[in-house]
Amino acid sequence: MDKIGLGNYFDAVCDGNEITHSKPDPEVFLKAAGKIGLAVSECLVVEDACAGISAASAGGFDSAGLGDAAKDKNVTWALNTFGDLKNIVK
Repeated sequence: MDKIGLGNYFDAVCDGNEITHSKPDPEVFLKAAGKIGLAVSECLVVEDACAGISAASAGGFDSAGLGDAAKDKNVTWALNTFGDLKNIVK
């Protein structure tokens, strides 16, 4: 994120280099929540892939899905556009 000038917009980053299990395992989301000290109930997973929605659901996270992920049976909120997030994020 720092290389592309986005580092200051994130409190923490968690990626595949820090986890053992890939999505649909919730490990990446649980680790990210832990890094920023938030409970699962305080987080929202935004995804464009069904595997990510499955991971969010398995970890107990609310989720917002775009594209194919918006059609997933486990998605909390289906989004038509990324801009729709403003209607659910407080």
